[in-house]
Amino acid sequence: MIVGVDFGTTNTRVATWDPEVRGLPDPLMIGKGGTPTMPSVVAFERAPGGQVGICAVGEDADAIEEDAPNIKVMRNIKRWALASDPSVRQTLESMPKTQLPQWTRWPPEFNPDKRCFELWGKSFPVGEIISAIISEALKRAGLQDMPLELRAACPVHSDFIYRRDMVNIFSRLGFRGKVTWVTEEPLLYVALAYSLGRLDEGSYLVYDFGGGSFDCALATVEREHDTMRLIVYAADGNPLLGGMDIDERLSKQLNYDGPPNLLRLAKEQVCLNPSGPGQSLPGGVKLSWLDMETMLKTERFIEQTVQMMMQAYQQAKLIWKRTSGGPPMGEILEENSNGVIRRTVWQLREHDMAGDVDKVLLFGGTTRIPSICQRLEKIFGADRVVAASQLFPAFSEPELTAVALAASYTAREDYVPLYVNRLPCRVVLHLRQASGEQKTEYVPYFRLPWRPTAPYISTTLRLSFGESAQYQATVEDADGGVLHSTGWREARIPSCGAHANRLRIVFDRFGRLWLQMEAGWESAPAINELVELLEMPPWQTSAQRTALQRMWKIQREYEESERSRTLRNLTRNPFGWGEDVG
Repeated sequence: MIVGVDFGTTNTRVATWDPEVRGLPDPLMIGKGGTPTMPSVVAFERAPGGQVGICAVGEDADAIEEDAPNIKVMRNIKRWALASDPSVRQTLESMPKTQLPQWTRWPPEFNPDKRCFELWGKSFPVGEIISAIISEALKRAGLQDMPLELRAACPVHSDFIYRRDMVNIFSRLGFRGKVTWVTEEPLLYVALAYSLGRLDEGSYLVYDFGGGSFDCALATVEREHDTMRLIVYAADGNPLLGGMDIDERLSKQLNYDGPPNLLRLAKEQVCLNPSGPGQSLPGGVKLSWLDMETMLKTERFIEQTVQMMMQAYQQAKLIWKRTSGGPPMGEILEENSNGVIRRTVWQLREHDMAGDVDKVLLFGGTTRIPSICQRLEKIFGADRVVAASQLFPAFSEPELTAVALAASYTAREDYVPLYVNRLPCRVVLHLRQASGEQKTEYVPYFRLPWRPTAPYISTTLRLSFGESAQYQATVEDADGGVLHSTGWREARIPSCGAHANRLRIVFDRFGRLWLQMEAGWESAPAINELVELLEMPPWQTSAQRTALQRMWKIQREYEESERSRTLRNLTRNPFGWGEDVG
C-alpha cells in the first residue's frame, strides 16, 4: 500500500493507492465529520502535578477556547516550521518591512532558533508536534497495522531542515513502513494531471495558494520514450502568505474575536456564493462579499502573488526558450549596433508571461476566492486558467486533496523532475586548520530570489593569521547526496601563496560558485581574490548549459563595453582640466 500524506498549515490529508489493484488513488475520510481533512491543530495541557503534554489533536484541539486555563492550543505548526528554516528566515529578514505584514511575527511560545515551542518550562520540537498530528491522521485512516510505503509533499520554498524533518518524522512514527521520498507540491499537481491524461505536453504555471503559504512554479512537461520529463525552470513562494492571513485581516476589519474556524467556514461560504446575503458569525458579526473584496484590495494579497509569479517567470527566462509563443530568448538577449543588450529578462511584463504559458493550474483552498481567478484570467485569458475542480472532476474537493492523491499515485519511475535553478540544495564549506580546529559553513544554494545586481555572499569563516588550513566545498541535495565536490585544497591565495585568514562562499544568479579568499586586516584586506569552485550548476542539461554560456559571453562583452565607454569618457577631458586656458 502506498500512502500519500499532505501535512498542511490548516489541515492534514491522507490518500492511498494499491499498485496491485491499480485504478485511481483514494482520499481517506479522516475528518470526524466524514470529510477528507483533519485540522492540523494540537492542544497542550499542564496537569495539576506539573506534567505537560499533548491532550488533544485535530477537531478536539480546534474546538478548545483560546483562553482555557492550563491549556495552550497550537495552530499553524507548518508555517512556523517553514519560517524558522535558516534559509527562509534569511529570505524573510531580507524583505523590506513594507512587504512584510505587521501581523507576521513568531508566536510568543515559539523559539525559532531552537525550532521548538516552549510551554511551562518544557520544550516541544516542531518535528515532535508534526509527528503527533500525522500519527493521529494515519490511525484514523486505519493504517497503523499495515506495511506502508509513505510519501510526503512539501512547499517549494522549504529547504533542507524541513525536508529532513519530514523524513525523520515518518521514520519515528512506528508504523510498518518506509519513507520513499519527499517532493514539492506543485510538481505533484502537474505529475498527477499528466498521469491521469488531463494535461498534454507543454508549459504550465502552478498557482498554489493554501491556508498558510503561497507557492508558484513554472514547469514544462515532455515525453521521452515512456517517461515523463518534468522540468522545473523556476519557483517562488512565501511561507507567510496564505488564507490564514486573509482570515486574520478579516477578523480585525470586522472586530470579530470568536473561534477562527467559524470565520474560515463563513469565508468559504461567501466565496462560493458572492452574490448571496453573507454569513452570520457569533457576536452579531456579519461577513459579506463586499467585506472580502474591500480587504483584498486594501491588503494587496493577490497582487503579491502575481509579483512572485513574475519573479519566477523572469528567473525561468534566463535559461528557458519556448518553442512557440512569447518572446524568444534571442529577442531578449539581442544586442543593438552599440553592443548593448536591447532587452533583459528583468524588463519582461505580464503579457510576456501570458504568451509563454499554456495553462495556469490553480490549487489550494484559498483559490476558491473569485477575485483570484478573475485577476489571473485578466493576465492569461479565461480559457487558460484551470481550477483544480476542472482538472480533477473525479475527485471530491481536489483543491484540498490533490497533493495527497498525487503523492500516493505518481510513481517515481514515471516522474523525472529536472530542476534548473531552484534545486533544493546547499553548499557546505568544510575548513580544517593545522591546530586541529574544524569549522563548517552551510550555504543555501538558490534560496534567495535572483536579482540582476550583486551576487550572494555567505558569512565569513575566519582563520588565525598565518596558520595553514585546508578547505573543501561540496554541493549536496536535500537527501544528503553529493552533487559536486572540490576535494581538499590548501587555503592559500593563488596569486601570491599567502595563507588566507577569511573565506566566504559567493554565487551569482547563473549558479556559478566561487570562494572569496582574503588576507590582511578585515577593515582593509591587503589581498582579495575569487577562486572558482563551480562554473556550471551540476543539474543543468547540455542545452541549458549552452544557453547559459551564451548569456555569460554576452554579459561579459556588455560589461567590457561599459568599462571601455567609461574609460573613454575619462580620457576625453570634457572640462579641459589641466589645460592652459590663457
